[in-house]
Amino acid sequence: MELIKSASRRNFWSEVLYIILNLALALGVFALVQSFPQQPYLAVLLVLLSKWRIFAVRPRYWFAHIQSNLVDVAVGLSAVALIFLSEGETTFQLILTALYAAWLLFLKPRSRRQDMIWQAGVAQFVGIVALSSFSHEMPSSVFVLGIWLIAYASVRHVLSTYDEDNISLLSIAYALIFAELAWFYYHWMVAYPLAGIIAVPQLAIIGLLLSFVAQRLYDVLFHKENLTFKQARGPILFFGSVTAVLFMFFTRWNIGV
Repeated sequence: MELIKSASRRNFWSEVLYIILNLALALGVFALVQSFPQQPYLAVLLVLLSKWRIFAVRPRYWFAHIQSNLVDVAVGLSAVALIFLSEGETTFQLILTALYAAWLLFLKPRSRRQDMIWQAGVAQFVGIVALSSFSHEMPSSVFVLGIWLIAYASVRHVLSTYDEDNISLLSIAYALIFAELAWFYYHWMVAYPLAGIIAVPQLAIIGLLLSFVAQRLYDVLFHKENLTFKQARGPILFFGSVTAVLFMFFTRWNIGV
């Protein structure tokens, strides 16, 4: 009985310490961005240092650990970027900090398939939003590579929940689709203002819709080994309808005029 009580106490204090450290990370990012509004490099360093456990194993496991942590790193760096871009909007910065803390405490620790799909979706969306906000300051090759890496990390995160033998190949191939979209949107960036200078790029919305459709179709194929038109019709019609609405009513076709 004493052993059970001792284990319970250790688990309780471990949970408390986990909460405190993650809240400290989110608040630390906010404080560093506020303290150094022109150079958020210390906040970036803090996020990277928080992943020290990646290298707390033998070197041959480093690459595997880096790949499995890419989603969390993408969210952390995106949080820094978006808080930095929201300079002067303190309320919005606090909201972003609270959302980052929620990611760390509630969504990131979950390991069910549906939760990991949500993790990948969040990482992909905020990663594209953050990177697109700096697209005017980087060459197209860097932007395309960055979007490819975000998409690769996200789709790999989802595929890791399935008994898939070709995770790397499928992740690379699917990320190439996003790379092509990134090249197109780099030259024709359509975005919707959110707060301050932050805007949600159409690329992030299209990418999220495309990933939703791909995951639904892959799930059907994985469990049933064949895909009928009836099963594919719903997700594809949803993707086509939302995309059509975006293009017809929320896109300025005379941007270059």
